[in-house]
Amino acid sequence: MVDLLIPVSAYITIIAVLCFALSHLKLIKIKLNWSLASIALFIGYWFAPSINADLLPLDRLFSSLAWPWADKLSMILFSLFVLLLLSLLKKNFMLADAGFTFKQAPHSVIPAIKMLLLLLACRFVFSSLFGGDDGSTDPEELFFLAIMLGLDKELLYRGVLLYVMSQAISSANYLIYGAKINIAGVLLVLLFALVNGLIWQNSYWNIFYISIIFSSVYGLALLWLREKTDSLLLPIIAHNSTVFLGQLL
Repeated sequence: MVDLLIPVSAYITIIAVLCFALSHLKLIKIKLNWSLASIALFIGYWFAPSINADLLPLDRLFSSLAWPWADKLSMILFSLFVLLLLSLLKKNFMLADAGFTFKQAPHSVIPAIKMLLLLLACRFVFSSLFGGDDGSTDPEELFFLAIMLGLDKELLYRGVLLYVMSQAISSANYLIYGAKINIAGVLLVLLFALVNGLIWQNSYWNIFYISIIFSSVYGLALLWLREKTDSLLLPIIAHNSTVFLGQLL
C-alpha cells in the first residue's frame, strides 16, 4: 500500500505545483471543489484493484490467467463508476461530455485516421531505434495488449479525468490543427508521462527519460485525437494498436 501511495502522492504534488505556478501567472483559474474531485478520482483509480478485491471476485475469475486482467478490469469499472456519479450528480452532464460516444465530430474522421497512421509509423521508428517490447507472441499477452491497456488508460486520462480536470482548471483553448486543447489536457499528458517514466520501485526512484519523452508525444497525439473527434473511440483504437505493434516488433 505504501509503495503505491508514495508515487501517486508524488505525481499529484508535481501537477499541483505546476497548477499553482500557472495560477500565479494568471494562465489558469482553479476551482477547489473540482480540484479535490480530480485528486480523489486519481487516487481512487490506483487503489481500485485493492478496493474491488473485497467487493468483486475478479481475482478468482481470472486466476488461471497470467496477465493482470482483474486489476485492469477494476480500473475500467472505477472509471465507469465515476462516469455514473457524474451522470447522477452533475446537472446537464452528458456521456459525450467525457468522450463516451461513438459519434465523431464533423470532418474529423479522416484527420484522425491520418494521426493514427502517423502514430503507428512513429512507433515503428521508435522501436527500430530503441527496440520493441519483449516480442512475445503468447496469445493471452497479445489479446491483453490489444484490448485492455487502451480501455484502461483512455477511459481515465482522456475520459473522466480530463472532464473533471477541465472543470477544475479554467484556461484558454489553443487551436492545434483543428483541435481545441486546454491546459488541463496538457497537464494530464504530463501526468501520463510521469506515470510511465517516473517509477518508484524497491524504495528508489527510477527515471526512464525515453519513456517520459515517448509518452509525452504519444499522450499529446491521443489528446489531439480525443479533442478533434469529441470521442474516446479513436484514442482507444490508437492506444491499443500502437501498443500491439510495439509488441510485435
